[in-house]
Amino acid sequence: MQQPQYLWDRLHHCGQPVVLYGMGDGADKILARCAEHGIAVAAVFASDGFVRGQTYRGYPVQTLAAVEAAYPELLILLSFATQRPEVLAAIRGIAARHTLLAPDVPVVGDVMITPEYLRDHREEIEAVEALLADELSRRVFRNVLRYKLTGEPALLWDCESPRAEALGEILRPGPGERFVDAGAYTGDTIEELLGYTRGRYRSILALEPDRRNFAKLRQTVERLGLNADCRQLGAWNARDRLPFLHKSGRQAALARGGPATGEEAATPVDSIDNLLAGEPATLIKYDVEGAEEEALRGTAETIRLHRPRLAVAAYHRGDDLLRIPLLVHELGPGYRIFLRHHPYLPAWETNVYATI
Repeated sequence: MQQPQYLWDRLHHCGQPVVLYGMGDGADKILARCAEHGIAVAAVFASDGFVRGQTYRGYPVQTLAAVEAAYPELLILLSFATQRPEVLAAIRGIAARHTLLAPDVPVVGDVMITPEYLRDHREEIEAVEALLADELSRRVFRNVLRYKLTGEPALLWDCESPRAEALGEILRPGPGERFVDAGAYTGDTIEELLGYTRGRYRSILALEPDRRNFAKLRQTVERLGLNADCRQLGAWNARDRLPFLHKSGRQAALARGGPATGEEAATPVDSIDNLLAGEPATLIKYDVEGAEEEALRGTAETIRLHRPRLAVAAYHRGDDLLRIPLLVHELGPGYRIFLRHHPYLPAWETNVYATI
């Protein structure tokens, strides 16, 4: 893989005012990276409807028009995540007028894709590319790696595909499914999959550790009239109780590195192998906010005995793009492994799909 220019080197030498588009956790991480690399941030702006005279980290939050008036030549760092089509369209419009980059900062952990990382993990990169089942998977792999290095959103736009393609053409859910949803959130994936099975299924096991998300999951199950086994616990590699940050939405996650305090609470976790107790699964989804490796290892026996189709989030940790495909191959030799990126900025909704 020919190595493109590293984002943070480019910013350091760009000679243009660097401005942030967005606020919140992603912007905090990007500000920290800018400070680490000696990159001055000139301004912060938000979409017009979010500008209310507030400040963010000492910066007055401005409109894009105000920032453009102050800095005719500027470089924009996208500092929030979105999959909303109208927002993605607006971002493309801004990128047509200005240099716009979307730095990749991991949702969980501190592993970053750097030139040194690519050099040190060349063998793993080649191994993953050799495992992938089709040309689109290989393009996604190459493009997302380059995107993580450069922050160039065009690399993601070039390889994205709709979820319907992955569900309908790779996973192909049918009426006899024994479905396990690890990280069930509010039941959105369950409802989506039932659209493919015409509401027919053999069993549903839904795991969601966050208490507020779990309440919404139960509401979805009741609204749809489903016979589903819903458990308020996290998918892990063993039965345990771990500190968990209950933040609702998609930000709920295990709180690593210390005892539970404040909003953190000791939350039960278990392996899918334990929960199934030898019963088969035909389709398992993992979207567990950075605990995908542990959750997969906790499904080793089910994978070995029953060979369920797998859908695994591969974007929470900086190196998931390498680690997840290699782990799926380790646990299930013979799986066909696909990689897809669905419309999202930054590179969220980059998923591994595995079938027999």
